Amino acid sequence: MKKPILLVILIALFFNSVVKSQTLKTGGKLPSIKYSECLNRKLSGDYFKNKTLILDFWATWCGPCVTGLPHFNELAKKYANDSVLFISFTNDKIENVKKFLQNHEMSSICLVDAENQTWNGFGITSLPTGAIIDKTGIIKWVGSTADLTTANISTYLQKNTIPKTMEEKGIAVEKRKQEIMQKIESLQNNNTYLFSTTKLNTSKKTFITWNLDNEDSAQRYLYVINVPLIDFVTLNMNSYDSIRTRVINPEKGNFNIEVSYSAPKDLFKSHEDNIVNNLAVIYNFSYKKIMEHTKCNELMVVDSVPLNNAKQENDEEGGVFGEKDVLSIQNYTLEDISSEIEFNMHEIFVLKNEILGNYNMKLDASSKEKLIESLHKYGLGLIETEKDIEMFEMEFH
Repeated sequence: MKKPILLVILIALFFNSVVKSQTLKTGGKLPSIKYSECLNRKLSGDYFKNKTLILDFWATWCGPCVTGLPHFNELAKKYANDSVLFISFTNDKIENVKKFLQNHEMSSICLVDAENQTWNGFGITSLPTGAIIDKTGIIKWVGSTADLTTANISTYLQKNTIPKTMEEKGIAVEKRKQEIMQKIESLQNNNTYLFSTTKLNTSKKTFITWNLDNEDSAQRYLYVINVPLIDFVTLNMNSYDSIRTRVINPEKGNFNIEVSYSAPKDLFKSHEDNIVNNLAVIYNFSYKKIMEHTKCNELMVVDSVPLNNAKQENDEEGGVFGEKDVLSIQNYTLEDISSEIEFNMHEIFVLKNEILGNYNMKLDASSKEKLIESLHKYGLGLIETEKDIEMFEMEFH
């Protein structure tokens, strides 16, 4: 069972396989723009010269990137012209991006850097990353693409000045990233198990995850900041093949935490099981496995033809991405799809029969009725029933 992706507003996801410093610096010169293919425009060799560039570095597997795509589309439609270009840059495989664009609108210029020439030149270590480049090729701003708001873009284009709040936030984010990178670098070859957590004075559902799994390092490191405690525990229950958690006295656990842990690669998975134990001691909760006879939704195949049409025929890595209440699912089994629906609908969903194969689907999870309509397009149906369901009971003391 794959771990569900926690879909919340304004998630910032950081993932890097090679530790390196960020070379995309405010005030610096724009590195050379190189790309393998432009998927929605015909561009000449000097197309970017003497133009303002609004950049978004993204990936098809990055949930926050996909969630922010409609807003970047709106910006491109409103402000793009012959002298202002909105560019979406990805280093995904070309075939993956083409498949993604079949189900997603992209109003910006879509450039694929399959050989990582521009990616490495810019030193991209986090996604989504946004940047503003002026007509002379000077980098005016770097930060999260989420901060490329309508107000900020409008101010820059009218006054040729980065709003102060936007500039300060970009500097703060960069400083925090550098602090995390230094911490990661110090742990890369530590070859020990380390765990730490801190209770935070915020309940905003905006969190950052940094996952280091460097091929050249014997150590793996995971850092999460500003994640709700109960959500984090629920996700980590996947080590027991369960995402069903009943919480007693949830108000006592209604706060966010920072968590970091590191372990040798070959032992990381086994140490992962200790995370919930550590959190239970520190934040004073207990948990146990229980069986409960309860209402649930049974997912079944009613028409195999549309389902077979949605089948994915390769071994590419799967993912689930959210656009408001829509789940864009790529290369998942029906069991994993059922788990994702359950996590987002907050009801129990089970698969009636085991069905082999991986599938691509786009499901509307805004309501039960919309979900049933979406499932019907893929030959799937739902019935309400009752079953004995295994879950974890979490109680705060």
